[in-house]
Amino acid sequence: MARGLIPAPLQQLARALDDLPGIGPLAADRLARKLALTPALQTRLLESLSQLHEQIGLCPVCRHFSNNNECSLCQQHWCAGPQAPNDRVVVLQQPDWYETLLANGQIDDNDQYFVLHGLLSPVDGIGPQQLGLDGLKSRFEITQTRPRRLLACLEDSVEGKTTGYYLQRLAAGYAIEFELCSPAT
Repeated sequence: MARGLIPAPLQQLARALDDLPGIGPLAADRLARKLALTPALQTRLLESLSQLHEQIGLCPVCRHFSNNNECSLCQQHWCAGPQAPNDRVVVLQQPDWYETLLANGQIDDNDQYFVLHGLLSPVDGIGPQQLGLDGLKSRFEITQTRPRRLLACLEDSVEGKTTGYYLQRLAAGYAIEFELCSPAT
């Protein structure tokens, strides 16, 4: 957009859209113009963002998206309570990988889960705390619910290998067997 002619709110929206992954400055400008010209789309987007802000968070047990305190998976049987199966915890890089890994037989309903929502990336300011790894460590410190095995499902990249190494060291500190997998596509 020609910055001198474009009102500040439209420029601000384009900058905010540019912060989204996969959206560059040209696409952000195009999306901002579309929103400026489509009041009905503005309204739908505002309502969706408001609901997201008010109703969606992370499950305190597994960090999957939830609109309740615990996600539906933890409420059913996987992670909640002392009766939960505790043989293996599966650490997922992204929550949407669950369905693919389950369909491919790489994970099953008896596993416990923990979602990172990303990978360690010191360059981007993403460390163990941003991925909630203190919560995973807390789960390992409770002896009666400590899993025997940890399966980390991470992409094959520098960040994935770094995160895998961190998880392997964490698991070793609690005498938990470690295995790494990449999601089959």
